[in-house]
Amino acid sequence: MLRMSSHERKIEAFRSHYFLQTGKKLDDEILLILIKISEVHADLKRDNRKSRPQFSSGWDYFVYGMGTIVTATILACLFIALYLIIHH
Repeated sequence: MLRMSSHERKIEAFRSHYFLQTGKKLDDEILLILIKISEVHADLKRDNRKSRPQFSSGWDYFVYGMGTIVTATILACLFIALYLIIHH
């Protein structure tokens, strides 16, 4: 018996899963596209996790959160003050 590559095992597993769920057979090209989309999706999720900021303590996380809130509040106050100055 020939050894199957990981790619061929994925295709065969997906083919049997799809057939059991729907009772229909898929072409290898369609299966390949679905597997590639799944792999790209997994890579994007992995990259997404890496881009999150890492904090060494709860205080650092608190200061980061306060910075985002304070920055938005200051910008909103500046826009309101500018609006009042222009229209008064």
